Amino acid sequence: MKRLLSVLLLCWLPTLLQAQADRYELGRRLRLFEDAWEVQKDAAIRKDPAAGMNVAVMSFFSFKFGEAGRALDQGIITLKGLPDRAAYAEMMGLWIKPDRHWVDLDNVILPVGKVDRFYPVKDAKFKKIGFTHHWVPMVKTKNLSFQQFGDVSIPGVFEFGIPHAEGDYVLQCTWKDGDKDVTQDHFMLSASNQRDKRLAQLKETVSQWKTPYRSADEVSVSLNLKVLNRLAAGESLETDYPADRLLKECEAAVKAIANKSSYYGSQQGGQYWIGVLTASKGVVPLRVQRVNQEPGSKKVPIVLALHGAGGSENLFFDGYGHGKVAKLAAERGWMVVAPRSSLSKAGHAETIAELARLYPEIDTGKVLVVGHSMGAGEALREANATPGKFAAVAALGGGGTVRPVKGQEDAFKKLPFYVGVGELDFSRSQAEALGNNLKKAGVNQVTFKKYDGIEHMIIVQDSLPDVFRFFDEVVKGK
Repeated sequence: MKRLLSVLLLCWLPTLLQAQADRYELGRRLRLFEDAWEVQKDAAIRKDPAAGMNVAVMSFFSFKFGEAGRALDQGIITLKGLPDRAAYAEMMGLWIKPDRHWVDLDNVILPVGKVDRFYPVKDAKFKKIGFTHHWVPMVKTKNLSFQQFGDVSIPGVFEFGIPHAEGDYVLQCTWKDGDKDVTQDHFMLSASNQRDKRLAQLKETVSQWKTPYRSADEVSVSLNLKVLNRLAAGESLETDYPADRLLKECEAAVKAIANKSSYYGSQQGGQYWIGVLTASKGVVPLRVQRVNQEPGSKKVPIVLALHGAGGSENLFFDGYGHGKVAKLAAERGWMVVAPRSSLSKAGHAETIAELARLYPEIDTGKVLVVGHSMGAGEALREANATPGKFAAVAALGGGGTVRPVKGQEDAFKKLPFYVGVGELDFSRSQAEALGNNLKKAGVNQVTFKKYDGIEHMIIVQDSLPDVFRFFDEVVKGK
């Protein structure tokens, strides 16, 4: 299994990097599917969408992003019980591809949106389509900026009016069949004053820092600056990045570094893109969710979330149930950290240790690991190497080698494991083997659960409530 994933990942990376706009759009459709799945509880209605998700996953692995999108859209229609399936299917298949996601308000060139089909539609009805759109600010105190449009050809292009105030916005576009609203499209667009000048100043500052970087703040600014440069160059990345917010964070961090203080460590609750430097893994890009903590408050557990092949540190926050891990952790007052996974040697215990330097509220005795697919194998690798550094491990939709390093066998046996797999998952045999091998190795607590009618991707979304109940019991016993 590990060798297969290694080969697949090496094959995927060049293609995935060249198709970020397709990945972005596919991710948007995945979140809509996950939202519809969460609402629809009828197992009979869920059956066909689950099979469609299996098609979507395999199409993604085959670089057939359009076919993956089609399968997701059909699933959404079924889960929602939408009428006039043909009209909905055709409109849901439309794709607004913006030529940029970040504009400089001091050098405004209006963004252009290309309207096309994400996948071919047989006997397409619409040659033109009506729509309206408006901008929703991420900071809710800002005024809403509306723009009205008439018809657009398919395929076709149009210029977006843009908000006049800097900030991060979500464009909501409503497709219309006559006077009837049929479906919505959306994506993020950011606007900043003096964007290019400020980016140049950041670049000059970072170029003067010594490498390897001395602090998590320096690593974080360097990583976020790379993201900002790509967005400024007009690239579509795999998910929505609040570029104006990230720019302001980088500037604030640079000032903190100059004053020999910490910026990211001083921030309140919320989600952040940061990085740490470890001896075993080098620079580790992370996405974290921090809870609001009063000074002197008790330490909190942290969930280490390891994504599957083809994903990134964003997947557990934006996918897997539209960020269900983040929601369940927030309900409990726990932190979440998702590293960009790699096939290098184990070392996430070091990642957590470095993170605890930045966020001292982390309870390093209550590190809860959840991994999906390749991430399940990675979770086992970490547990084999440093079992005493983790409080519990949940492996979903995947397997892994049970081989604790010499001298760590007793600690490994004390580590509680949860293994979850879907009935229709192509990794079912690996997950079953993992459950059996953990028991053979003498692990004290092994919970195995098979989820009926579930496949490789939905397993995360559907099993997470059980996983967190499992984590709850572990935390209570600590």
